[in-house]
Amino acid sequence: MDNLTFNKTKRQLNKEYRELFGVIPCMQDFRCSREEYVEALKKAIENKTEIEKLLPAVGKPMDKNSLI
Repeated sequence: MDNLTFNKTKRQLNKEYRELFGVIPCMQDFRCSREEYVEALKKAIENKTEIEKLLPAVGKPMDKNSLI
């Protein structure tokens, strides 16, 4: 995913996520690609669950069950 597409997509998702949880997650806090991050944001919003439950955080061992 190119930078322009990523930023446009992420902007709207961040607004929706912030309305639900009061914060905007930072992609650098997670070990994932841009595509994985966008999909996790979509699922977090759809399921009303925090993104931390869907993606492995930086500095934590990877858990196959937490990946999208």
